[in-house]
Amino acid sequence: MEYALVGFIALFITFVINSDILFIKDESRNLTYNKAYRRFLYFVMIFFFVDGLWGALSETKLEIAIFIDTSLFFLLMAFSVLFWAHYVVKYIVSKNKIAKFWNIFLVVVSWVIFTYTTIIIAINLFPDTRILFDFNSNVEANNLKNYNPNVARYILLALQIAMFALTSMVAYYNSFRTKGTMRYRHF
Repeated sequence: MEYALVGFIALFITFVINSDILFIKDESRNLTYNKAYRRFLYFVMIFFFVDGLWGALSETKLEIAIFIDTSLFFLLMAFSVLFWAHYVVKYIVSKNKIAKFWNIFLVVVSWVIFTYTTIIIAINLFPDTRILFDFNSNVEANNLKNYNPNVARYILLALQIAMFALTSMVAYYNSFRTKGTMRYRHF
């Protein structure tokens, strides 16, 4: 049950830290990058809720509910990667050709990760082809089945690490190329 608390605490902290962005009432609400960031935050907060729910469901031994929740977990993770990339591209506006290329590349990579995740979740629905995760037969003393990440999960993890490293490189590249007060906006 402690695992459930981590997800719900993360949800609460995200809500508190970003309440100014979530509840903007002035004209900055309509800025493109604020809308993109809010969309990203909504999916991250739902992700944290689903993650916390997984912790609570794992105590119930309801395998079908846990399977559905875990599938939602991965789908929401894919959405958060997609919307993070869209936010970064909208926040860092650049007229530089190299930066534009990297921005387009970043969005394409995020769509590849999203598509890959959606496909492996669909494939994972069939019991004989559990390539993302399954619940193996290693039974603990309390008779619960364990979550078992499979090969597609490790591929997804590597893609996400590469995606966020790329996002960081694009952000730093753009911030170091800007001048004056605009440069401080990126830090």
